Amino acid sequence: MIAFLRGIVFDKNTDFLILDVHGVGYKVGVSHQSLQDIPETGKEISLLIHHHITEAGQSLFGFIRREEQAVFEELITVKGIGPKLALGILSGMNAADLMDAIVRQDVLRLSGVPGIGKKTAERIVLELRDRVNKKRDGISLPAGLPGSTLAREAIAALEALGYKRNSVDSTVSAIMRSDNAPDSVSDLIKRALKEMQ
Repeated sequence: MIAFLRGIVFDKNTDFLILDVHGVGYKVGVSHQSLQDIPETGKEISLLIHHHITEAGQSLFGFIRREEQAVFEELITVKGIGPKLALGILSGMNAADLMDAIVRQDVLRLSGVPGIGKKTAERIVLELRDRVNKKRDGISLPAGLPGSTLAREAIAALEALGYKRNSVDSTVSAIMRSDNAPDSVSDLIKRALKEMQ
């Protein structure tokens, strides 16, 4: 199982790249979000890898950021969503915004992403919202933390992405107590992800 690759960018396309790792070329699917951060050909890059294996074959999907990989791996557990569609979803909406839309059950926003109809958007919200809600149940916030509802939703989303509770609590607390605290879950998640990278 391949979990990580470091190599030279040999070629880039609209939805994949070829990575030269010691003379072996790996075709790796990437989102448009990640593609923007990948250097030009001839440069070295490291990618987190989701190695997708089925009876029909094997595919590699690469991610620069751990949170995008985590959301991708959540999406492919949803009935009817394969890795290519999951990558397409992440091409149309970054990981933080996607988690925000799921937490808020914003079907309209999700169905605006190319490739997602209303039924698929509803299924994503239904299946992934349940997981986020399980993580939200019983979440107690640090004493005196402002914006408790905002913080609770952000903490739940970040835990759903695989971040440790202690790290999430301290990061969210610091952001919410800062002079320029965000006023939306999306902004809070984005800032927390940036600080925890």
